[in-house]
Amino acid sequence: MANKPISMHRLRQILLCLSRSFSERAISRELSISRITVSRYKSCFLSSGLDYESLLNL
Repeated sequence: MANKPISMHRLRQILLCLSRSFSERAISRELSISRITVSRYKSCFLSSGLDYESLLNL
């Protein structure tokens, strides 16, 4: 479904995988979400200027 919002729990899972250096493809497989979704959130996380660990601690 297009533009379906994802939960904060799912965002934290993406952040956790990114902090462990998982590839976008591996994250999408593990969490059953599209690579485009992972890529978009990764881009948003990087543009925040904070590292993944800092974002996880928010």
